Amino acid sequence: MSSVLDADLLSPGVLADPYAFYAGLREREPVHWSERMGCWLISRHADCVAILREPERFTADPAAAGYAMDEALASVQNLDPPRHGPLRNLLMTAYRTQNHEALARELTRRADRLAGRLMTSTRPDLIGDFLAPLAMSAVGELLGVPEGDLAELGAIAEAVAYSMDTHLDAERARAAARARGELSDLVGRLLDGARPDAPGLLGALSRDPAPAGVMPSWVRHSVRIFLSAGYTSSYATAANAFVALQEAGVHPARALDGTALNELLRYAGPVHGLARICARDGEVGGRVVRRGEIVLLLLAAANRDPARFERPEELMLDRAQNPHLALGWGPHACLGSLTAKATLSAALDTAARRLPSLRLETPVRYRPQATVRCPERLVVTPTGAVS
Repeated sequence: MSSVLDADLLSPGVLADPYAFYAGLREREPVHWSERMGCWLISRHADCVAILREPERFTADPAAAGYAMDEALASVQNLDPPRHGPLRNLLMTAYRTQNHEALARELTRRADRLAGRLMTSTRPDLIGDFLAPLAMSAVGELLGVPEGDLAELGAIAEAVAYSMDTHLDAERARAAARARGELSDLVGRLLDGARPDAPGLLGALSRDPAPAGVMPSWVRHSVRIFLSAGYTSSYATAANAFVALQEAGVHPARALDGTALNELLRYAGPVHGLARICARDGEVGGRVVRRGEIVLLLLAAANRDPARFERPEELMLDRAQNPHLALGWGPHACLGSLTAKATLSAALDTAARRLPSLRLETPVRYRPQATVRCPERLVVTPTGAVS
């Protein structure tokens, strides 16, 4: 059994259908120690929620579990309460001051223009020609990034996303550190050059200095995470949603309300794993987890847990009760969700209006990434004409 449960998450079979592997974990050993990965795999919804609700026992902060960590490298992603609160409040205050209705209108305009150009390609790719540039527009507008910097930011963010699976492929660790450093340096230059009257989060953060106890480097690294997750997770969310809708035989026009968007996130959300570190010995699902051990929450497995969701393997766009974990939980909820929903909504609305016959070539091949699931390409068939 252990060999089956310790399958390589980057193998072609698991990349093509990770949900079968997740189901096996949930049924046979929902709290499983993976020798291959050197961590615990948690696949039940109840266990994932319990861990996320106990940051004092399962921490995002390596220092709290006894690991050495440079304070200057901290961010909203790897700080826990109480230090996490002032930093997150600073970021969320800057976010709430933005004109989100204007952002939604601008995204719709850009989506219309991108849809109009989509079919001019001899082999149109829904991701490269439509979803990725739309997500970058969302991030650029929200943060107030000059258009000339967007291409460089996008390339580095792609490298960050690819390098997230260092627990599965140690050779990616060096590339991960380099990509994160490059992105932090670029974000630092953007923050330093932002005018107080400039639009977007960069301008808002330049107007409101970091409160006491919040290092400027924490803000820089947090904005880096916001940008990276906001871009790659947003277009991956939309790409997975289009695949799910086609497989279910559902037109995008039927998936425009909030209930449907939430179900798409549950069923096909791109972020499949989230790590925490045990700071204090205890039990999870009857297994003893020791201080310093890593627990990997398989969010996509939890989102298809039959103990929490009725008919979890079905896409039910009218699912009213939907406590999915696609965007995380609590104070560490994914910052990228702020742009992911806006991008997904604009993409589906535009597809419903401008791409009524949209069809994607099958089978769909997925990138060699386990943490963030996304197709390599989504080639539009010749019948997917723009109206």
